[in-house]
Amino acid sequence: MNLSILILLPFLIVIPIIVYIMRPKKPSKWTMNKKWTYVFFATYTAVLLLAALTVELFDKKLATKPFNHFSTEDFKFIESALHLGNLSAIDPSQVIDKRTHDVGDTLHIKSYDNNPLVFIERKSENDGWIEETLFKPILIINEADFSDQVNYTKPEWEGDTVTFPVPPFTELTFTSYQDSLLLGQFTRQPPKEFGYRERQSRQIVIYLHVPKDLIIKANEDFDINYVNK
Repeated sequence: MNLSILILLPFLIVIPIIVYIMRPKKPSKWTMNKKWTYVFFATYTAVLLLAALTVELFDKKLATKPFNHFSTEDFKFIESALHLGNLSAIDPSQVIDKRTHDVGDTLHIKSYDNNPLVFIERKSENDGWIEETLFKPILIINEADFSDQVNYTKPEWEGDTVTFPVPPFTELTFTSYQDSLLLGQFTRQPPKEFGYRERQSRQIVIYLHVPKDLIIKANEDFDINYVNK
């Protein structure tokens, strides 16, 4: 049965009673005896309790719909692995793409994003190739993972130049609510809330394995995290 119908059911029962009582007085041969009155109100009470129980069960079922879980510790683990260059320790589901680019003696970096997160690790040889690994953005609110809903743009490569564009705007809308606890009003169980308590976020991570002696040119204010193993 539809949840909205269950909620309205008691009102659908009460309204006809009110209309019947408030209607103009007319002579009537039918009267409500005590037994009928008892049956009527007992039935009404049973329907009311059934509706309350059903709404409560539906409410808890919807309220406990699971988010993908991603803790602060998970976030810190990924960041630590990136700084250490330990990419194999990171869950493969965090990887957006892997690409290779041929390069000369110099890599020019242009950025239109104020805060791109770039890691560069030098190889032990000069093979003329850059190996690029892109990690997906992260957005965690109260350990609920919204990362898959964050928009991003991959770096743009042209010759020996890589450009980091401004990430596209992302607007997220979600609804959180406190349990109605219709029956819980009579228990000592505290209501569950989904308040805004903790947030972790960042855009995509660009991890570059570059030739040993590659010259890297970027703006002075461009922050590069060099990985030394």
